[in-house]
Amino acid sequence: MSRTPQGNDADKSSAIVREEFIPGSFALRDAWFPIAHAPHVSASPIRRLIHSQPYYLWREGAKAVAAEFHPLQIQANKARASEFTGGSAFYPVLERYGYVWVWYGNPQNADEALMPDIPYLPRQGAKLSANKWGQIYFNCSYELASENLLDLVHADYLHANFVGNEENETDEVTVESTSETVTMIRTVTGRTIPPALRRLGIPCDKADYSAVAHVHLRSGAIVLYGKFTPGFSQPLFHPLIPESKHLCRNNYTFNITDAPFVARNLFPLFSYGIGPQDDQMMSQQNPLYQAERGRRDVSSRFDAAGS
Repeated sequence: MSRTPQGNDADKSSAIVREEFIPGSFALRDAWFPIAHAPHVSASPIRRLIHSQPYYLWREGAKAVAAEFHPLQIQANKARASEFTGGSAFYPVLERYGYVWVWYGNPQNADEALMPDIPYLPRQGAKLSANKWGQIYFNCSYELASENLLDLVHADYLHANFVGNEENETDEVTVESTSETVTMIRTVTGRTIPPALRRLGIPCDKADYSAVAHVHLRSGAIVLYGKFTPGFSQPLFHPLIPESKHLCRNNYTFNITDAPFVARNLFPLFSYGIGPQDDQMMSQQNPLYQAERGRRDVSSRFDAAGS
């Protein structure tokens, strides 16, 4: 139960607000982040950020390398290396699923077993055509972008031209959770199919639809899966890299295999229509989402996800 500070309590309001959860105010550590698509990492260094921590990426031969400093500046700055590299200036790095993954946290805790499983991408990587993967920026914190994806129903209103509207015969949403993940599952019957999807090969005006959003809380790595029946599936890896509390990078990859040729190659391009729609909404929400609201966060560790 929340209460508004009154009387002498008003003088303590600043202390109360600091105790509530403010997105972007702290970073969960000890997680693998798919910081870049593997083809983007070459002999020429590129710079990325995770929670404002710098990561320089390049290759030495075929091997991907990640460091706190530009390779030409490592020796001069090694004394300034942080706890994120254990003072070595180099981060743990792996190449899996077509991405270069880096460790954010204590390097001694880096373990490949902690990497998320992506069931529809080959673990050792695959050469997918360039139209099936890309990057989109969201001008918001990764927490807000993750919540947006967990709200599977938002697509009916924000992306209706791409995936269909709210006109369904039945609609059920369930939630599952662990200490590290939240999974939303939506099952719809009699969904109205928009013209864009009918042109891509869904052969009817209405179809059943199922969708799953599996969110890894520490890293913002999100495994998405949608399926139209009759129709085709939309397996999407949708990691949200938290560059700062105001910006996250979406290094997405589609791997559609059960659709007609045109759909396999055109549906992934929907990202460049859907992404800006999400960003227009979330960029306006982010300042309020991160605002101190003047009351305690009333959630409990005993709450269930989605409650």
